[in-house]
Amino acid sequence: MLRLLFRFYEPENGKNSVAGHDICEVTQSSLRANIGMVPQDTMLFNDTLKHNILYGKLKASEDEMRHVSASALLDGHVQRRFEQHYDTIVGKRGLCLSGGQKQPVGLAQTLLKNASLLILDEATSALDSLTEREVQMALKEASAGRTSIIVAHRLSTVVHADQILVSQ
Repeated sequence: MLRLLFRFYEPENGKNSVAGHDICEVTQSSLRANIGMVPQDTMLFNDTLKHNILYGKLKASEDEMRHVSASALLDGHVQRRFEQHYDTIVGKRGLCLSGGQKQPVGLAQTLLKNASLLILDEATSALDSLTEREVQMALKEASAGRTSIIVAHRLSTVVHADQILVSQ
């Protein structure tokens, strides 16, 4: 379903619509510019936390970056745990960070993009229960006022959803 939504594939029959608009009638770049995604495993660059967050919107200001970091429950964590704060190098693919540290970075990137469609693809599956609850609160706030698609195996992840579809 997500591959069809991103238009990696075109439907052989039927219609793929978002907000009543056939997505085949818009360009892929326009469509993708309006989708924000937090994947199961956030991929990061071997650069600073700041530059990894700014990947969501390259020309964002420092204030915008800090605001989304706070919304993603990342700012306090950065201030407490990283001596270099946002100038901390995350390592190749973010290997210097735990899953509980990488997921809020991915969420901050997505919030910075400010897309109207938010996709959460197993965004909390690798987290411990305490971190998962914290990240879920941030995701719930991030979802307010926008369409959200949540792919999850745990019912606790989607319990607040308006509609739940089950696939076998």
